[in-house]
Amino acid sequence: ALGGLAAAALADRFGLVRSVKAGVLYIAVGVAALAATLADDPAVHAQQAMALLAAIYLGAGFLISASYAVFMRAARGKWGATRFSLLMAMTNACESGSAFAVGRLAAVFGPGAAIAALAVLSLVSLPFIGRLTAPREEEHATE
Repeated sequence: ALGGLAAAALADRFGLVRSVKAGVLYIAVGVAALAATLADDPAVHAQQAMALLAAIYLGAGFLISASYAVFMRAARGKWGATRFSLLMAMTNACESGSAFAVGRLAAVFGPGAAIAALAVLSLVSLPFIGRLTAPREEEHATE
């Protein structure tokens, strides 16, 4: 909830696309720090891991709110509900796919390496985030 409120305040000031990119970067850094913590003995660093998880969840609230706002903007116009539903379905597929992948990778390489790999993979999304734009205004005038 706090992350979502922060996104509401900052997205209007800095822009939605920048806010989503910042959210992805924030979470990737937090997850990489968690991976480094888990690479060592997780039992020894349990308090650090919990603090990092709290910071990551704050970032998740921020990213979710900002990305949904981008999706709503991109889903305007004809077929808007379909576009929004497709974007949400892709988000859900990514979340479930990453949970499945981290479980499979952790079984082979350990939790630290698995989480680090997915943190790096999330950065691949950055160049594509700016491509989520709303239809041109003249398209709205004809509806």
